[in-house]
Amino acid sequence: MSAKASFELSKQKNAGYTDTCNQWIAMVVGKHGCITLNVKDDRAGAEELLMQAMRLRPDMINQDLGLTETIKRGVLGLVDFYYRKNDLKKVEQISRAASDAANSDVDLLNNSGLFARDYGNILERQGETDAAKEMYEQSYKAYTRAQQLDPANVRLRNDCALIAIYHLERDWELVKGLLDAAIADGDETLQNDPPDNEAQKQQLEEAVGDCYENLALWHLKRSKDAAAAKAAAKKSQDYYPGGRRPGARRHLREAERLLQGK
Repeated sequence: MSAKASFELSKQKNAGYTDTCNQWIAMVVGKHGCITLNVKDDRAGAEELLMQAMRLRPDMINQDLGLTETIKRGVLGLVDFYYRKNDLKKVEQISRAASDAANSDVDLLNNSGLFARDYGNILERQGETDAAKEMYEQSYKAYTRAQQLDPANVRLRNDCALIAIYHLERDWELVKGLLDAAIADGDETLQNDPPDNEAQKQQLEEAVGDCYENLALWHLKRSKDAAAAKAAAKKSQDYYPGGRRPGARRHLREAERLLQGK
């Protein structure tokens, strides 16, 4: 790490170089992390270096370090390794640390929200309710930050609302507003300016359908309006993947049971 030492010395000799030197130090440390991961196969060492680089200069995480490597790609490589090992606890820890360090990166925040939710589900099934609650709080925090950074994103608004409705059971009016706005925006896009890419169009349809599905549960839990819940659950099945939505079918059955007074 002689390069890092040189930049540190440069800062000491001329304070005017501090910002530029910190950029280069972050890049040097990040490159060292990528080499440690991809060449030395030392994941613990790579994690320490990559996180150090992220915390030092989060604005440099997408900077090309050569050979198409970046600090962010190095972190995502670590996440992918542990995900394939089915070590979701480690995946969540790395994703949380990354999103805390670079908390203006929507991708990293989305990953943190997703993996905290999934790990929370595992803990909940194991009966570890307090630990699961902590994961859901982290998921909600990350998704909230992500959707604030990308407020037009239908998927992020849905996923943020999902955590509040399913797991935390709070912020009812706030998340209903998120769902209503996401549905309106998604439908408007699908009708007037649908994505040219078929896969992206399908993803948007699925996200809007998920919004309706979660709106159905909102009515079941919050408004106690079984007719509105039934309408939302049925509407969700108009979107990909249609009638194969297990959540929509479940909410529909519950709404019909309530309407029948059972």
